[in-house]
Amino acid sequence: MTARAEGGTAASARAVRTTRGRADQVLTGDTVTDDAGEPVWAIEIVGTSEFVCTSCKGPSGATAPRGSVITLIVQASTLATLDYGLSDRPGRLTTLGVPVILPLHP
Repeated sequence: MTARAEGGTAASARAVRTTRGRADQVLTGDTVTDDAGEPVWAIEIVGTSEFVCTSCKGPSGATAPRGSVITLIVQASTLATLDYGLSDRPGRLTTLGVPVILPLHP
């Protein structure tokens, strides 16, 4: 569903259960101190083509973020999205643990 919302199709999706602090550090480079030990799912969706976040807000006149990989950090207890990003660099999930392959839905 996330891939479709960003104008693309998922080729693969994987997830690792970890903590918010660790997920943010590895996937975004950010340091989170509030709820850093909170259980989360770090999710990586690799597309068959480029995703475009047309709903992302940025400076006036800026182009929409693009990338072939969607990264999500989702709260384990509620499945609420805590962080989202687009990039062209897949494969960082293995730093957090052994990924689980997620089924793709047409």
